Amino acid sequence: AEVVRDEITVAREQAEPYPNIRLQAGVGYNQEARSTVAEAQVGIRVPLFDRNQGTIRQAKAELARAHAEVRRKELSLRERFADAATRYR
Repeated sequence: AEVVRDEITVAREQAEPYPNIRLQAGVGYNQEARSTVAEAQVGIRVPLFDRNQGTIRQAKAELARAHAEVRRKELSLRERFADAATRYR
């Protein structure tokens, strides 16, 4: 289950190489000109050369750790089975 979760995390992080865009809008009233005013803002962090690489590397490291844990469990079970088979003989 951890391997599948980590594979999904890697895929998600690679699909999101750039951070979300922030949008903000507002409406107000200008007392001097006696008119309604509106404003809009768009914001985004500008990681020009990052492309979310740190998070992608972290997700890949977690995936590698999960694969190593599965392999460790397999080897542990194989060792326990070999001991049991030896005692049985």
